[in-house]
Amino acid sequence: MIYASQGWFRIALVACFAWILFVQHAAAQKLRGLAKIDSLQRAEKNLTGTAHVDVLNAIAFEWFGIDDARANTYAEAAFAKSEKLDYTKGKCEAQLYRGLYARFSGDVKGAVSLLKIAISLARELKNKQLEGYALTQLATALKTTGNQDSAFLLFNQSYKILQDSLYPLQLSSLYKNWGLARGRNLQHRQARIYLFRSLAIRQALQEPVLLIDIYLSLSEQFTLESRLAEANQYIKIADSLSRQLDVSSRMTYEVNYQRAVLLMKESKFKEAFELFN
Repeated sequence: MIYASQGWFRIALVACFAWILFVQHAAAQKLRGLAKIDSLQRAEKNLTGTAHVDVLNAIAFEWFGIDDARANTYAEAAFAKSEKLDYTKGKCEAQLYRGLYARFSGDVKGAVSLLKIAISLARELKNKQLEGYALTQLATALKTTGNQDSAFLLFNQSYKILQDSLYPLQLSSLYKNWGLARGRNLQHRQARIYLFRSLAIRQALQEPVLLIDIYLSLSEQFTLESRLAEANQYIKIADSLSRQLDVSSRMTYEVNYQRAVLLMKESKFKEAFELFN
């Protein structure tokens, strides 16, 4: 079990509100999500062999949250090439991302199958980064099916692997998904601790899609607690960042969905139904 001191919580809150001010004064700033994808796609054209597979997988990961179908296309290409090269790491990462796409698409059974393959390959490789991330995704998938005991067991396994912070991106994903799971179990204090830890990591990484994702998660958590002023503040930040991506993405849909949920909570049913539609 992870515990956080009041000092840590205050630091997270200060960091959060400092970031709120930054967003409000930098609405026109170009975030680097799409620029990073462009750079990887240029590099991909000049690579062959396992290096080409690694870049295909990297591009797949970057597209998640912006264009999940495109992410899956790159993951499928990475898997096919890995099979030809008998490149186990490439297959492992591609199966993980294919599993992630299946989960986002609502194919939980397919996601579980693919993620179990990814975990098995990661253990064969002794690749802690991929194993920890795949365990988090599998736990999240199982949680949606009601397998709470198995899900929390896997979250704990993932934490044992990722806790030394060698893999901050994967650790932030664990904290976020574990936090949401705690919140949905009405363990609100623990949920906030995990979510603010994820936020602190993602602020340091400065990845726009990941930031939108965690602000949406914080808005969801504060909505569960009926702390609607805070929930609205986080959805405003997520919306501002989403607009800066300047693309129609899953994040845009999720921002609108969370805004609609908040409007329902505020008994603004007409505005909520317009967003739901």
